[in-house]
Order: sequence, then C-alpha cells, then structure tokens
Amino acid sequence: MWRLKARRVIWQAIVVFVGVTAIWTFSAHRQYLFDSELQVQDYLVRNAATVVDDRMVLLALDEPTLTLGQVEPEEIAQSRSLQQIQTGYPFSRAVCADAIDRVLSAGAKVVVVDLVFPKPREGDEELAAVLKKWQGRVVLGSSFDIGDYVRGGVAAYVPPLPELAEAAGNWVGFVTLPQSNDSVVRWFYPYATLTTFLKPGLGYGGEHPLPALSVLAARIYGRDLSPMLFPDRKRFSYLRPGSITRHSLYEVFVPALWQSNLGNGSAFKDKIVLIGATATRLQDTHPTPLGPMAGPDIHLNIISAILRDAWYFEPRQLITVLSVPFSGLLIFLLAVLRRRTLGFLAGWVLFVALTVFAFWLAFVTQGWFLPLVHTLSTLFLCGFGALAVDVAMERRERVRLRSTLDRYVSRDVVREIVDNPDSYLHDLGGQRREIVALFCDLKGFTSETEKMEPSEMVALLNEYFTEMTSVIFAQRGTLDKFMGDALLASWGGLRPEDPESMSKQAVQAALEMKDRLREMNSRRAVHGVNTWESGTGICLGPAVFGNIGSREKMDPTVIGDTVNLASRIEALTRVYGCDILLDERVAAHVQGMCPLILVDVARVKGRKGHSTLWHPSRAENAAEWAKRFDAARVLYVDQQFAVAMREFSELARDPFVAPGLAECYRQRCEDFLRHPPAPEWDGVWEFLTK
Repeated sequence: MWRLKARRVIWQAIVVFVGVTAIWTFSAHRQYLFDSELQVQDYLVRNAATVVDDRMVLLALDEPTLTLGQVEPEEIAQSRSLQQIQTGYPFSRAVCADAIDRVLSAGAKVVVVDLVFPKPREGDEELAAVLKKWQGRVVLGSSFDIGDYVRGGVAAYVPPLPELAEAAGNWVGFVTLPQSNDSVVRWFYPYATLTTFLKPGLGYGGEHPLPALSVLAARIYGRDLSPMLFPDRKRFSYLRPGSITRHSLYEVFVPALWQSNLGNGSAFKDKIVLIGATATRLQDTHPTPLGPMAGPDIHLNIISAILRDAWYFEPRQLITVLSVPFSGLLIFLLAVLRRRTLGFLAGWVLFVALTVFAFWLAFVTQGWFLPLVHTLSTLFLCGFGALAVDVAMERRERVRLRSTLDRYVSRDVVREIVDNPDSYLHDLGGQRREIVALFCDLKGFTSETEKMEPSEMVALLNEYFTEMTSVIFAQRGTLDKFMGDALLASWGGLRPEDPESMSKQAVQAALEMKDRLREMNSRRAVHGVNTWESGTGICLGPAVFGNIGSREKMDPTVIGDTVNLASRIEALTRVYGCDILLDERVAAHVQGMCPLILVDVARVKGRKGHSTLWHPSRAENAAEWAKRFDAARVLYVDQQFAVAMREFSELARDPFVAPGLAECYRQRCEDFLRHPPAPEWDGVWEFLTK
C-alpha cells in the first residue's frame, strides 16, 4: 500500500511540475496570459468607474468648433476669434490666447493647454502676452515624439516655443501617454524622459525627468506628486464615462452662449479648465479600458485621480511569476491529502472560488490587482492533470482490486461493489428478488477422490470449474459459490431482470456446461482418466440476494426456497438419469429453445406442493422421443402399467435422448405390476428422502 501511495505522490509531483513549467514557458514566449490579466483588470475598472468629479471642465476643439456650423454669420462677424477659427485649422494662436484670458478672468483656477506649439505661428505675441499675464495659472503642453522611432526613425522631445515657455513661467508638462502592448491607455508617468518611453527598464537614462501635464495642473490646484528616483508608472482610476463637463471652444466667443451655456463664465469658477482637441480629424483618440477616449478626456481623468489619490496597484512581475508555483503547490497538497476524487474536486472548486474572491476583495478594498489569470490557469491545468492522475490510478487500482476479487467472488458481484459505492452489498442484509437458481454437482466425484492425490484432485477441479465459470459469466450469470465439487449460480440477484431472459440464459448455460464437460471427458479419455458426469437443477422463484455473515466477514449469496429446490432437483437427476432438470416455471419460459421432455410430477421431501420436472434435450430425434414418452406416461398415470412398460422398454433402447429416464419408468411399471398403487393415486411421485 505504501508503494501505491508513494507512486501516487510522485506522479502528482510530476504533473504539477509539468503544469507549472508549461505555464511559465507559455507566459515567457506569449503575451496571452499577461494580456488576459489586463483584460480582467479592465473589466473591474469599467465597473468601478462610477465617480463624478465636477472640478474640471473641458473646452473641446471639436467638430462644431472647427466648422462653426451652429454659429450665425452675424455672430462670427462680431468676434475676431471666430473669424480666425473660420480660416481653418491650424488657426491663429490668438484664439487660444483669447480663450485662456476669458476663462481665467471668469475665475478658473488653472487652464491646461493640451496642445503643443513647437513652431512659430500667427498669434504667438498675443499668446505670450496672455501667458505672462496669467503666469503660474496656465500649463502648456510638450511631447515625446516616439512615433518615428517605432517606425525606424529618430525619437525626440518636442517642447513649445522658448518664448511661450518663458512667458508661462516654464509651466510645461508632457502630454504623451504610455500605452500597453495592446495600445490601451491604462497608466501614465508622472515624471519621464525620452528614455523612459523608449526603454522603460533604464529609468530616466541619466536625464533630468520632466513632469506630466496633469501633474503640473494638479500642483497648481494644490495637490503635488514629487518626482522619484525611478519612473513610477501609475495605474489611475477613470471617472464615470460622460461625467466630465464639456463645452465646445467656440461657445466662449459667442456672447449668447457665454451667457446661456456658460453662465457668464461662472461655469469655470474655481475649476480646472483643459483646452484640447477632440475632433476625429485631429487624431487624438486612444483606446482605454472604458472604450475609445479623446486625449483631453484622459488627461482630465488623470488629474482627477491625482486630486483624489485614486490609484490601482499592479503586482510586480516577480509576484505574478511566483503565483504559478504557489498555485501548483496548493494543487499538489490537495491531491496528496484528499485521496477521493470527489474530495479533490470539492477542494479544487474551493481554491478557484477563494482565488476569485481574494482577487475581487483586494480590488474593491485596496485597489490591488492580484495575478488572477496566471493563478487560475495554473489551478486549472495542474488541477486537471492531478485529477487525471487520480482517475487513472483509481481506475488502475479498481482494475487490480477487481482482478483480485474476481478470483474469490463472482465477477458481477465485484462489479456491483466496485462501481456502485451505494450498493446494498456494502453492508449486511439483502433484497428480495425473482431469480433463477442453477445448482450443478459432479456425480460420483466424492468416491473417486479417494483414489487421487490431493494435488491431482485440486488440479482437475480447477480445470472443471474454470470451464463452467466461463460459461456462466458468458450467459451473464452470477457465480454464487463453490461447494466441494458443486457450484451455485444465479440470475437476477444483483438487479431485477426479465424472468424469460433469465430462464433462457440459465438453460443455455446448463446446455453449454454439458458440452464443455463432454469435451473435457474426451481429453481425459485420451490419457486414460475416468470421465465425469454432472447433474444440474434449475428453478425460478423468489429469493433473497445479499450479504450473509457478520461485519467482519460477509458472504454475498442467494438464499431461499428456490435455491433449496434447485439443489433437490439436481439430486433427482441421478434418479431419472437426466443430467439437466427444470421446474415448471423455467420450462414455461424456454419453450422453443429446444425440445422439452416432461420428466415427472414429483413432491420432494420437505415441500408440501409438487413440482413438474422437465428435461431439455438437443438430440436429433428428441421431439419425436418426447411425444412417444408423453404417450407412454399417460398410460402410466392411467395405471396401464403393462402397456406403458413395453413403451418405456422401447424408448430405453434409444441411447441418444434419455434412456435412463425411460428405464426409470420401466422399473416403476414393473414394481407397480407386482405392487399396484392405491386407487386414488394421481401419478405424483413422492420422494421420502433428500
């Protein structure tokens, strides 16, 4: 047993090791697992995006602003900025200067310009003047141009014009957003250099880190993020989609809209106002966990996250890597400690449920992302592998156990015990069934054993029982027990079956057992060994099939009057000279299988009722012989013993059907001629001994 346990532990360890190695290898060469982790995280981020932050306003450079399709010509004629917008994008920077001045004059706390002004253009003087006027309240944008580098070109930092930066007091922040491998914007760098974007593993690359646009905006508003020695990529939480207040830029320049939509500028009071491009043609749209989103919207979400200190925390790659062997270890311990398959499955489901719950709880309470996909992948892969080992070893153990038990208990009983844990055969007691009992015994074997060595006797019996057992199993019978040179088999004990099919299978088994014994005798005769004869009794009726004995030793068997009658009928085969006898219920179900000969109506000792006995025969002239025998037996019952005796004498001369039966009746007729029966005799033969 300890070897089996050790083998099981070794195989479980091998399966877990292979599973962990497979997950590691796949994760190292494919991004699928890491991408799946991000997709699961995105799902949680989408569901958690319920916060509304009213401290920010977006002035959008959108399609209505670029086309001015909703502005009347008279209104355009009254506004210099609208006229400059009408000339087409990119228009004069004086428009931006006018918007900044109007918004800050209305009480905005900070204006963020999500635009980059790298080259001189019309309106720079007006913009510089406004920036100088509101110095410290306006943040300009710069960018890290890494697109050319990705396409094989040269990356570069793109700052605004020096005079504009100086006028703004060098409140310049980069607008570049880092993207995942799937191009989704999930995090940002508060501080970065060109090296940070090109080769994140090198940190700042020895360069002076620059602040992000959103960091400077939050700093002016009163919330600061200090630079770190190494770039700290932050995973920010998004606001509820559509919750950011937004207005088209042109509304600032239309007096009627300034009054109706913007409340004469009160919409900007104490707010962070971001001016940025949202028009599709300006190509500033990025995929996010919440779907496609314009760059200005993303920056406002980042600013809100800084102000709210709303961050998500991702696991270090080392934690993700270590989660794989840790999960494999859990599966290994579960597989070793929980022997039964159902126990393992319950533990496995519990581990999966706890993993998902821990992942969810860490997110909703602390904002942590645990490595869910790697953990679940390991639990599933190693779990299925461990389960396969359990099933395979249980199957192997079951086969080994069945093979061992088959040598001691009937194959059907073994199958019922092994395959059905809830079977009544696992405890004492039984169930009442309608069964067919077959009792078979060797004739004269006891006296013959006195002339044989014990080893020779055992070898011959084993050969005989091997042949008989194979026939019984082939006919779906249950071998109940061996009793010396006799055996008891049954049909219908383990589970209810049709009486007709049971009867036919039992009779077919008896006929084949007779043929097998004849073949054995032929082989024995060649070696000069005495031949054997057998007798078989078959009955159909109620009996109890189950375990008899004690809890320490149980014997699955069939008991009841039907079994006793089969044994009594088998004993009568010696009297009638027929090797197979059936009771009337079995005979009624096997009509047509082969000719049946009505042997006698007899009352065995210990039974009140009588039994009609039949003999199946497959001899060529059995049907004709049976008719003649029935006619002679009618004469016998009518007490015409002289005539009947002559008929039985002629039938006894036929050696191929049942000469012993005919001789039995001839002797009875002879005895009755000397000692006639009582006048009320009804033809029933009563046996006074067993």
